[in-house]
Amino acid sequence: MWLHYFLIIYIVLWGLVLGTGKQPKIKRRLYIILTFGLFTVLAAFRAENIGNDTVEYLRIFKDISLAGDMSNYIWRYEIGYLWLNKILSLLTPQPQIILIVTSVIIMVGFARFIYKHSQMPWLSTYLFFTLGYYGMSMNTIRLSIAIVIILFSYD
Repeated sequence: MWLHYFLIIYIVLWGLVLGTGKQPKIKRRLYIILTFGLFTVLAAFRAENIGNDTVEYLRIFKDISLAGDMSNYIWRYEIGYLWLNKILSLLTPQPQIILIVTSVIIMVGFARFIYKHSQMPWLSTYLFFTLGYYGMSMNTIRLSIAIVIILFSYD
């Protein structure tokens, strides 16, 4: 629970320092990098018991990495997500790589959207965190990737 409170204070304090008054682009960019950079690190290097589905995502990665066969999962998982697992398993057999890559994709997508479309990035980031979207992004990886694809297509 202490981490949750720390992140709220972190978001608000950086928002007060960089988000008040007239915001030049550099302040907005710095705020997004500092907050979503921390979000990305925390999500990418989390334990496998953080999130209900994380264990399953890691198991799928291990199975695809060892067997090299995705056909057992085509009926249940999106083909793009399976190919992502396959490509990453060719780079390294460590299952943490799937969490790292998906966390970067998800956090960059949300950060980009907030940076480009929010008048008050600190408030949007605060709402992103406190309304549970950050926590959700660590549990529902495939859904979060789909949301990020939609956010990229919003332009």
